[in-house]
Amino acid sequence: MTTGPRTARSVQMMYGLAGVFLIVAVVFLLLPERQESDDARERGSATASAPVSQQPARTVTSPPQVDVRQVRVEQLLIKARTCGAVADFRISKDEGALQVPAVDGDKFDITVQGDRVYGDVDKDGAEDLALKATCVISGGKVRAGDGYLIFLARGDVVEQVGFLEAQRRKNAQSKGVVEAISFERGIVMTTENNFRSYDALCCPSEISTIDWTYHDGRLIPQRVS
Repeated sequence: MTTGPRTARSVQMMYGLAGVFLIVAVVFLLLPERQESDDARERGSATASAPVSQQPARTVTSPPQVDVRQVRVEQLLIKARTCGAVADFRISKDEGALQVPAVDGDKFDITVQGDRVYGDVDKDGAEDLALKATCVISGGKVRAGDGYLIFLARGDVVEQVGFLEAQRRKNAQSKGVVEAISFERGIVMTTENNFRSYDALCCPSEISTIDWTYHDGRLIPQRVS
């Protein structure tokens, strides 16, 4: 059968229309995906450009650290049992010495000397304080104690943690005298003149050094040399 020119043109038109319909169908299929992609990009751009809300930084303030070099003697609270005292007490700077009731019913005069020694007792990085103190029974020459008051700087307060005095030797008539104190790497070192059993009260003849360390609120002797 012979195909005429009109029939050929009809076939071409059909193929052309089919191609157009195919293109339109593809466009309609791809349009929703493109719209979703554009929406996602817009959301991402809005998120990226939106200002980030920043919370103000919290400022942690630590309590002020007391400067033990500026502390006055009359500000210091001296604890009971120091030299045998029956209660806590303070020393008046004007008097220089204070009569304090003792355990045995007597009174003693306590004198805090002006020389101060500074060092880190509890290894917290802050300076602590040692003050020389001598306690003498009132009306006599018998010493009730002789040593160093130790105070720690704790925040904005200064607290006494010990009274380092010479250790009484066996059979000795009296306690010795702490002549010097120093600090090194958290160790408190005292140098003592102690009485032997045959020494007169004027003249202790034994010299010794004691290392003290601070632990659990107390100063504990570690080594005697």
